[in-house]
Order: sequence, then C-alpha cells, then structure tokens
Amino acid sequence: MVILAEPVTDITPARRAGLGFLDELDAQGLLQGDPERTKITRVGYGITTEFPPAVYIPVDGVRRVAYGDFQALIPAHLITNNNLAAGNGGVCGGDSGGPALWKDPVTGEETVVSLTSWTP
Repeated sequence: MVILAEPVTDITPARRAGLGFLDELDAQGLLQGDPERTKITRVGYGITTEFPPAVYIPVDGVRRVAYGDFQALIPAHLITNNNLAAGNGGVCGGDSGGPALWKDPVTGEETVVSLTSWTP
C-alpha cells in the first residue's frame, strides 16, 4: 500500500478484476489459444537482461513492460510464459507489487488481474 501526501486527481485508476474474473475468462476460453487474446502485460521496476550476450542490468528506477503468454491458472496464482525465445518477457527481482493486465480483445480495455509477488 502506498499512502500519498496529496490526492492525485489527473489520472484514471486502472480497472480491477472482480472475484472470479480470471475463472470466467478461462471458462470462456479467453485465456488460451489466440496469442492476441492471451498476452498478459506485466509492469515493474526490477532487474532486466539484455541479449546478446546476456547482460544483467540492476534495478535502475526505469519502468519496464513485458508481455507474456498465459500459461496456467491455479489457486492464488496466474502463471505466464517468460520464455524470451518464444517472444515473451517476464518479471524479475524488484518487480514485486507491479500489475499484470489482461487486455479485452474486443474493447481494448485493460484490467489488472494480478500483482507480481514472486518469480518462479
């Protein structure tokens, strides 16, 4: 939780998923199949890697965005594919607390569906 010294009034807060949101998307087949429908956007300020060759860049205060394919939905966890060879990016140390967003393929609206809390 972040407590701000002054109210922020010039931004629109992100839409948050309600209870069972991901379960419903999964039941409708909206988390698997078409790559355009399954990308999950993750945002964070953690460590990153540049290729080639592999060079690790420590936490530097830069906000980065990674896109990953849906992999699995299990109790309390949304798992995404972090395989760079498959065109996916991932989360890393220092990204905890950052949002994961699902983009509605019809409206384009993004919904916060989870927060990064650990990296397998």
